[in-house]
Amino acid sequence: FLLMIRLITAEWFKIEHPRRLLLLMLSPALVTAFIGWFAGHHDGIFLDIAAWQEVWQTILFFWSCFAFSFFIAVLAARLNGIEHSNNSWRMMLTLPLRPYHLFFAKLSLEWGLLFFANIMMILVYSLAFLVSSHSSMTGYGFDMALVKSFFLLPFVMLPVLLIQHALSWFLTNTRFPVIFGNICSLASLPVSSYFQDKGWLLYPWDYGLRFVHDTLDLKMGEKIFPVSQGSFLAFALILFLVASAAVTVVLKQRDIH
Repeated sequence: FLLMIRLITAEWFKIEHPRRLLLLMLSPALVTAFIGWFAGHHDGIFLDIAAWQEVWQTILFFWSCFAFSFFIAVLAARLNGIEHSNNSWRMMLTLPLRPYHLFFAKLSLEWGLLFFANIMMILVYSLAFLVSSHSSMTGYGFDMALVKSFFLLPFVMLPVLLIQHALSWFLTNTRFPVIFGNICSLASLPVSSYFQDKGWLLYPWDYGLRFVHDTLDLKMGEKIFPVSQGSFLAFALILFLVASAAVTVVLKQRDIH
């Protein structure tokens, strides 16, 4: 455990311009705050309670459907691109490290940054509730269930993070994982609509959309099997752990890269 902490810290200090990266992770929350402020204060716009709630839900649903997956692809390519661009994989061979140590240290840092960005989005949503409830702006009901769903989003999307991280790790051309991730993110809504029964389970990029909307029920023939968010979260974590174990086996059989 202490080794992983040291590796994660080392990976953070290897990043060029870490403040810019933090600003990048803050950008969704800042843009969201601006949109919410503009919608609530613009003279030409009047929002009743239902419309005001819809503004925030639309923003947060867009984050879960597309933007979160996009940031996963960018972060994975950025952190692995450090080693590819500097060709520093050979140097790693001189260190007392197993390949999977470095692999999961990078993945942990990526997940931490995504979790930070997600928390900032939740804080903006909560702050909007506090501001609107103590001013003349049209208020809206604080949706605690929605906040809970978004808090768990980084855990549900762990399978996507593992896929993107593995692609960026094994491929020297980090542009391909970013393009691949963007295409898969944009396709999540059509996949969700076309494979409404159970086929979407094979498409992890659809997990965030399904989880936040709480449309997780599986249909097999005429039977419908209800799936709770808690059960699906457990499924996503088990899927991530099984895939991680498979990646660990592969990495144990090869050098750092």
